[in-house]
Amino acid sequence: MIDPIDGTRAFISGVPVWGTLVGLYHKGRAVMGLIDQPFTGERYFADGEKSVYRGPDGERVIRTSGCTRIEDAKLFTTSPHLFEGRDETVYRAIEKKARLFRYGVDCYAYALLAAGHVDLVVECALKPYDVGGIIPVIEQAGGVMTDWQGGRPEMGGYIVAAATEALHREALEMLNA
Repeated sequence: MIDPIDGTRAFISGVPVWGTLVGLYHKGRAVMGLIDQPFTGERYFADGEKSVYRGPDGERVIRTSGCTRIEDAKLFTTSPHLFEGRDETVYRAIEKKARLFRYGVDCYAYALLAAGHVDLVVECALKPYDVGGIIPVIEQAGGVMTDWQGGRPEMGGYIVAAATEALHREALEMLNA
């Protein structure tokens, strides 16, 4: 699965947070992935066992943070304007409860989650190519990524990615209340 420019709006606007995503699927499941941030010179790669950062700060195995509660979480989404109706209501409830929220970094939010800088990403309307390279990076860094019902995220749609099982569980409870 290849997404040559994830974050098209950022790319056409000259905002340097767009990236290139590459995902390898085996039997319908994303097992290896790459989030490449050309502007910053960073690469986040999942090799089937672990997630690795390579960039200006050198190379290291990365892990998600230990955040377990939304009240302590740094939350990201591409834009709250993408949510409508009930979806916006439940997203805003999570945003209101989160310690900090930010918008607009597309695939880079997931890279930051895998590296332990961000704790929670909530999105809607994603395509399979938007998640194929990301899923292994999150999972092999210790995080959890599913759709809003807790199912496998390979088909995209409504996605929640969290640093820990506990944080993921709390987010799902709020999204499905």
